[in-house]
Amino acid sequence: MSAYSRAAFDDLATGGWWTLYRFALVLTSSPTDAEDLVQEALMRLAMQWQRSDIQNPEAYARKALFNLHTSRWRRLRREVLTANDIPERAAAPPESTLEIWAELQRLPLRQLAAVFLRYYYDMPEIEVAAVMKCSVGTVKSQTSRGLDKLRQVVAASPANAGRE
Repeated sequence: MSAYSRAAFDDLATGGWWTLYRFALVLTSSPTDAEDLVQEALMRLAMQWQRSDIQNPEAYARKALFNLHTSRWRRLRREVLTANDIPERAAAPPESTLEIWAELQRLPLRQLAAVFLRYYYDMPEIEVAAVMKCSVGTVKSQTSRGLDKLRQVVAASPANAGRE
C-alpha cells in the first residue's frame, strides 16, 4: 500500500468501524464474534484495497461481513444438535423491545440480512441484492417473509392485544 492509499484505508477502517460492527452484531448476536467478523472483513478489504474495481469500499466490507458470517454459519450447521442443546422458544409473547429484538435474531439468516440491510441501513433493494448475491425478487420475498414473522410477534404482544 502506498502512503496515500494507506491513509485512505485507515480513515475508512476507523470511520466505518461502528457501522460495520453494528451490522456484524445483528448477524452474530455476540459482541466478540462481531468484533472478529469486522476485523476479518477489514483484513480482506485491506488485501483488496489496490484493486481498481472496488467502487464502494464500505459496501465491499458489508458484503465481506455477510459472506464471512454465512461461511461460519454453514460450518456450524453441520454440527449435530441434541435435545439438550436446543433452547425452548418463549411461550409468552414479547412484552418489550428486547424480546422483539430476540425474535429478530430468530429469523433465518437471509431474512435477517434482508430486513436489516433494507430498513436499518435504508439500502435500496438492488444494493441489498448485490450484498446478498441474489436477485431483487429474492430480496423482496425474504424481506416480506421476515417482516411477516415480526408482525406476528408484535401483534401477539400484550400491548397490542386490545387494539384488534
